[in-house]
Amino acid sequence: MKHFLKLLLGVAAMPASLFAQGNDSIPSMQGCELEEVVVTAKRSAWQQKDDRLIYIPKHDSFAEGMSGLEVLDRMPRVAVTNDVVSVAGKAGVRYIVDGRLLEMTDEAILLKLKNLQASGIEKIELLTSAPTKYAAEPNAAYISITTRNETLGSRGNIWGAGTMRESFSYSWGGNLSHTTRRIELSADLSMQDTHGLNDLRRYYSFEDYVLTSNRRNQFRNLLIAVNGLLKYKFSKRLSAGLIVNANSGRLHSDMTDITENCEGVFSSLTRSPGKPNNAMTLTAFSDWMLDERGSLLSFTYNYFTRKMHSYSEVSTDGPDNRFSLTDDGRNHYRIHSAKVDATIPFSIWKMEAGLAYTGISNQTSMLNSGFDNDISKSEERAEFAYTEHTAAAYASVATNFSPALFAKIGLRYEYTFRNGTTDRHYGYLFPSLSVSWSNSLSADYHCPTRRA
Repeated sequence: MKHFLKLLLGVAAMPASLFAQGNDSIPSMQGCELEEVVVTAKRSAWQQKDDRLIYIPKHDSFAEGMSGLEVLDRMPRVAVTNDVVSVAGKAGVRYIVDGRLLEMTDEAILLKLKNLQASGIEKIELLTSAPTKYAAEPNAAYISITTRNETLGSRGNIWGAGTMRESFSYSWGGNLSHTTRRIELSADLSMQDTHGLNDLRRYYSFEDYVLTSNRRNQFRNLLIAVNGLLKYKFSKRLSAGLIVNANSGRLHSDMTDITENCEGVFSSLTRSPGKPNNAMTLTAFSDWMLDERGSLLSFTYNYFTRKMHSYSEVSTDGPDNRFSLTDDGRNHYRIHSAKVDATIPFSIWKMEAGLAYTGISNQTSMLNSGFDNDISKSEERAEFAYTEHTAAAYASVATNFSPALFAKIGLRYEYTFRNGTTDRHYGYLFPSLSVSWSNSLSADYHCPTRRA
């Protein structure tokens, strides 16, 4: 038996021995040297920080060629549906571009996001807790966009898009920028022309009769926006600049409604010709780096004005009567705001503090006139004026107690003088607290907005 086992082991070892001795064409791994080794690493496009979610488009290959609006749809918790940006769990969205809060109309912000390109965006941050430096808003999300300015010289791009449904709609834009070691210049132009047709058919069944209604709304929405930036660097620590945004919109719609019931057929026509809706934002800013640690003092002045003209004509024909109604409204809205913000980093914690003032004025007029059977005429006129002045002070402190535990506490105080239908003045404190553990477990508290 022992001899038999030795024979089996010898037969099993023969092929390996013959292969090692007889196959000279296959080199031995002993003493093998590699001339070059290439190691490729890829950074994640998403990063979870203490109080924000960060998305870096240049690390996302799928973001190439996308607009700023399309890039936002790549972020977790952010969705873009029919050019409307929403954040899960929030009622509204505010945008911060290069450290400046955009005080612009929703239409102008939409065109600006479309005019941004993924290649020109350094990072996008979704702030999980509202910054204390901004006015307390109920359930609002903040998205911060930092653009890239890495090369000197001139550059630009042109884009366009179109969709065909009931009618052809299109949008286009372009921007041009020039950067030197001292001066940064940029300008962009955007336009959007949207045509649409909405049909609504309704059917109601009652015990003794049936009501049907057929409604058709045909509309056209034309938007044009122009943006400009001038920034001058006096030194490595001191810079100042001016941002100008102007936008204009025209919304035209014609709506017909035919309703039929037991009393007869009623036909209604609502016509709203495109009237001017113009807005302009002017922002002046200055940033002063105080020391090498990163202490920063910033000043921002913002002026926003918007003039709106609304007009509609409604005429209805019935079996026994005919009447018409005309609404003519005008609105002029203005905001002045100024802020001084300071950021002071210490060895174990970071402090932000500042003062702010906001003045709001609104003037509205409305004229309603109507005709009954083209004979009896009625007319009503209304005027409304409103002013509001708010002074605020804030401070916040953020620190990492450990590599896993982060906490941020803030306090904002606002005092408001309001003049309108009633005059009031009041002050409120808005505390906030944000705690996160290992970037996976977090809790936020914000005092609800209680403005009267």
